[in-house]
Amino acid sequence: MSIQAASARIAEHTVIGGVLAKLALFSLMLALGPISTFYGVKWYITEDTNLAAIGAIVVANLILVAYILVAINEDKEDQRQLQQAKEKLETRKTQ
Repeated sequence: MSIQAASARIAEHTVIGGVLAKLALFSLMLALGPISTFYGVKWYITEDTNLAAIGAIVVANLILVAYILVAINEDKEDQRQLQQAKEKLETRKTQ
């Protein structure tokens, strides 16, 4: 298996693995999370809209940081799989 074929297989696995599903999930959370937090804080905790807005901002930033961390971990996993495929190919060549 060539390196190009290995990288194509990893890319195919990534798409099948749910990259679009993760993007849709985080998009939904980013759309609903801050709005829910704003109105939840405003109705149940305090009437102060400034505190509700700060809560919504914090939730939005937490969701974005979580998405970035998931993307970094996914990239590390892909790089690890590619490195393993390269090593396997080189061991087959030497045999």
